Amino acid sequence: MTQLGWIDGKSVAIEYRWGEVKTEKFTQIAEEFVRVKVDVILTAGAAGRAVRQVTSTIPVVLAIANDPVGAEPVANL
Repeated sequence: MTQLGWIDGKSVAIEYRWGEVKTEKFTQIAEEFVRVKVDVILTAGAAGRAVRQVTSTIPVVLAIANDPVGAEPVANL
């Protein structure tokens, strides 16, 4: 990120959350990110589905997914 000129806390803010592998936590975190109007959400696995149910306007990067289409975080590849 530094090579792109992004400096944490100055030109970019990274918000970390941990859902503790609990679906209800994933939804709460996604709702919080929608409220504060983040620019992008990076998530993994089952949390992708919760994020998709909460927002269709914020771009979502799904870092890890065994079957993103079958698990429904994405409509198609």
